[in-house]
Amino acid sequence: MPCHTVQQCNVELKNADHELLAAGLQAEGYTTTNHEKQKQLSFAKGSVCGYHKGDTLHIESPQGTTVDVNAIRRAYSQQVVNKREKEFTAKGWTKTQVGNKIEFTKPRAQQQQQAQVGFRK
Repeated sequence: MPCHTVQQCNVELKNADHELLAAGLQAEGYTTTNHEKQKQLSFAKGSVCGYHKGDTLHIESPQGTTVDVNAIRRAYSQQVVNKREKEFTAKGWTKTQVGNKIEFTKPRAQQQQQAQVGFRK
């Protein structure tokens, strides 16, 4: 494809976990390949391709093709929330969600135990 018909997009995505990013991209229909030696994650969907290396997501697509970068960010964020949910629920925390807001709450026993720490009669 001639270079004048390709559009490029660079998106800052700091501290991204490649495993979670791959899961998010796959949820959006992309195929992914993790290159551990180069510390790079490559992805493709139809004529859109790209990679994540360092703190930047590099995307190339044919001129006129729209890439929903925000959908990629949301899918990655959802994977992060899912991972944290597993960690917190394993410790007995509960998750509640109202609209887009998600809260994790400590079990009562832990809350009371923490409240008593440091107090002596």
